[in-house]
Amino acid sequence: MYDTVRFYQRDYRIDPNMLSQYLSNCDAKTNVETGEIRYNEGYIGKAYIRVGIGWIYCDCSFPRLLYPDNSFTLKRMDAKACIEFLSDTLHYDMNNASVTRIDVATTFSMGQPVRMYFDCLGALSRFKRVVVVKDETLEYRQGTVDKEGQCLAFYDKQLESLEKRKLHPKGLVGDNLLRYEHRWFGRLATRLKEPEVTGGTLYDERFYRKIAELWAEDYFKIEKKKAVAAEAMRLIKTPNEAFNIITAHGLSKIPNEELIRYINQIANNAGFSANETYRLRKKIKEISSNPTITEDMSLAKELDVRILEVLDNLQ
Repeated sequence: MYDTVRFYQRDYRIDPNMLSQYLSNCDAKTNVETGEIRYNEGYIGKAYIRVGIGWIYCDCSFPRLLYPDNSFTLKRMDAKACIEFLSDTLHYDMNNASVTRIDVATTFSMGQPVRMYFDCLGALSRFKRVVVVKDETLEYRQGTVDKEGQCLAFYDKQLESLEKRKLHPKGLVGDNLLRYEHRWFGRLATRLKEPEVTGGTLYDERFYRKIAELWAEDYFKIEKKKAVAAEAMRLIKTPNEAFNIITAHGLSKIPNEELIRYINQIANNAGFSANETYRLRKKIKEISSNPTITEDMSLAKELDVRILEVLDNLQ
């Protein structure tokens, strides 16, 4: 399930002149003012490597080391094969290298266009919900993304592959390829509550299961937009119940981004405090997620099932 993995390791034994001979397309980067070589950079397969005096940096997509593209879902022992490939080719043991970024990802062939599933995914506590790339990618961001933080990303893999590489993904068949990635950056040992996170950790069975479960767990923390249940109409006994059903139905038709903007606009115009804005959001949530009158949308249920299937078949 791994995709992008980054390593950074300080080790006084690392000699850039020794390791750089194993890199393809190797190039020296120098200090413009002094002319001193800062580091050498190059590639091992599709992995980008920098080697300096006493340190090494590696950035790669594990699936692309083994397969044509990253639409293929990696198994645990595939991760071990990637570490062994990097170690053997570079002549440096990457099992001991510290990991500074992990992406856990899977691509699903869905029944409907990918963008339709975004509308089912609402807020996620302590994450900022952002639609990017011309409304083609939905992200939930926490912290300083790409340095110290987390990001959950949902996007159209078919569209992304065609735009970036002019190629159709080879790992799946279908037109509606939804990819879900959970990205962790920075101090991973602290963030993931581990003694350390190294190359060797990635294919440890306990850790692999743990991070796959976190990938699924955070997905299920996302609030899902609800639809009015089919049997709700016959349960109406009072005008207040009728009002709640009408309101819930209306809320289900409003795109998440529009609803968030409207709430913020009302709160700003009315001068609401943070507590008052929270109470407004809570009231809307109580109506739109009332279990007696609403149910999960079919698209959300479909995605839920696909996520659970990954855990059930984890290898």
